[in-house]
Amino acid sequence: MTKQKENLNKLVEFIGMLLEQEGNEWLVDALLKVIETKMPLEQIAKHSVIVNIHEYCIEEKIKKQASEFYGDFKIDEIKPQLIKDYEKMEHERRRDDFENFCLSLFQQVEGVVNFLFDNHIQPVWDSKKGEISILKYDSTSRKYTRPTVGKPLEKLVFEDLTKTDWYFNRKCRAVLYFFFYNREVQNEFDFNRTYYMCNDLYQVRNKNHRGSKPNDYQAKILEKIEGVESKYYFRFHGFLEDFMDKINLNIPSTLPLKKVAEKPKNLKKITFGDNPELYKLKDLFKK
Repeated sequence: MTKQKENLNKLVEFIGMLLEQEGNEWLVDALLKVIETKMPLEQIAKHSVIVNIHEYCIEEKIKKQASEFYGDFKIDEIKPQLIKDYEKMEHERRRDDFENFCLSLFQQVEGVVNFLFDNHIQPVWDSKKGEISILKYDSTSRKYTRPTVGKPLEKLVFEDLTKTDWYFNRKCRAVLYFFFYNREVQNEFDFNRTYYMCNDLYQVRNKNHRGSKPNDYQAKILEKIEGVESKYYFRFHGFLEDFMDKINLNIPSTLPLKKVAEKPKNLKKITFGDNPELYKLKDLFKK
């Protein structure tokens, strides 16, 4: 090591000591300005310190975005997990990992679908499945009304009534009906268009979860997306935003999320009888 380099190292150590002293915070800005004017930006950006600072800033921004995205979401029971999945989704987008981006996005949709279906659709399904699902425009009242004849909800959800298992696609269609459209589906084409976007997402998610070769229907969807993933980053994120906004908007006007326990009525007043020891115990707890 040359004498000049030794002296420079001592200078660096001395500057480090100055930076540790209270009141010298301005020195950091001064040094960075000198570096900025004397070195190419490309070379500065490669330094590990700068990279770590950049990643830290991105991490904080993603956490802020996730918290804001679900800030007013009403299903508190699953909100923490939705936020985590949103953060992971944004990380995958930064890495340009489309399949894992779709997986993280789908997990958010799946979490909401499963929660709403298990708690608020399945318990009332038998009493609701026969209602007419598609509204009809009444030119006299100039409103969409529910006709007495038409496609029952069960047919809208299952499509094929010989298949009655509650797979995700059918749960999704039920949730769309009750909570996305708020039981006011004006035309089936619009309903299916929303569902097909969710189904496209579902098929991409299944690429890493499917144990067998995709069938012709599934392969056709994947072929449609392949090569234009950059567009589907935005399409799927747009679907997520629309899905969560509509669900959140319609939750209060559909099924209650929580049952408030009623206070017991006409209960006899609890007394301690003639036992003096119980009265002593009562007085002890009051102290």
